[in-house]
Amino acid sequence: MGYVIVYNQRSDTMDMNQILDEMRRTKNKNLYYECSLELYCNFDFITEVINIFCDDFDFIDEVAESYVKHIPTEDINSNPEYIELCMLLGQYVPEGHPYYEFYTNRLNGIYSIFLLHVMMVKDQFDDVSELGFSILMDDYKGRKNILDYFAKRLMDELYHKNHCGTFEDLIHKHCDSPENIYAEGLEAFFIRNLYGVDESLSYYVFDHPHLLSSLIDELDEICECWYDYEDNLSYRCVEIVREWVSKKEKDSTYGNDFDYQQAMNEVLLSMNFCEMFGLNRREVYANQSKILSFGSARFKKDLKVVINKVLMERMTMTELDNLDLDGEEGPKKVLKP
Repeated sequence: MGYVIVYNQRSDTMDMNQILDEMRRTKNKNLYYECSLELYCNFDFITEVINIFCDDFDFIDEVAESYVKHIPTEDINSNPEYIELCMLLGQYVPEGHPYYEFYTNRLNGIYSIFLLHVMMVKDQFDDVSELGFSILMDDYKGRKNILDYFAKRLMDELYHKNHCGTFEDLIHKHCDSPENIYAEGLEAFFIRNLYGVDESLSYYVFDHPHLLSSLIDELDEICECWYDYEDNLSYRCVEIVREWVSKKEKDSTYGNDFDYQQAMNEVLLSMNFCEMFGLNRREVYANQSKILSFGSARFKKDLKVVINKVLMERMTMTELDNLDLDGEEGPKKVLKP
């Protein structure tokens, strides 16, 4: 902010590539202010300047703002160049900067409009890919920065947000071993999985594998720590079951005419899980209640389902909260077996 644009005819004698090369070499921002009006209106030039000086956000924000003035106001929210500039600035704005929230909200707004557009198109046509990336390919053909951004955003939503638990939980829930993942190849693993969700996105990522770099690093680390996760699984399962029981006891979900903890212990005894939960079988057996109320019977029945879901299907606490114990489950699975 606070820069003054000075048009200098000297720059007319240099072509765009020469100026950009000089900027890369010298990191001299003043070269920008000496450019011709023609270059100020050249989108490719502007995006390159932003990439070159991405470590000075105030400067690149000013560069983008100067270019946006040439875009008609009525078309600005749907203008591909404006969208691309928002994505570039959103990528470079430092957390804590006064404009960080502005660009975060702007990008979230653009993404929400895209999701709404996908819903509307899918209502009219049956051949739209699951995540709608085919629509993006049609709307922004040749706009690599926009397509790259949406591809990464869709994959982030798919693997990190559209399910319960962590990415590591998701991988362990749907994959047998790290050896199988490595045998297939980390990149091939994602391409195959994406193909089962959105073919257009899968093909695009196949042609632009750099978009998978962070996911591949994350998956590689998960595979490296695979057996540490397995060793801790029993402990985490015990914690989840105990938390579920405590919630039901606090809310008196099944009534308050029985001891929830003792009822849980009796269920664990019947399922041979006392040792896993650190219980003494003899003590649990000796303290069994001789009176079975309707609430405690229903609680024990549901708890057996919960224990199986946690131990066998590795459900998280969030998934249990969305579980219909009379039949239907909550969140759908993402990864294909």
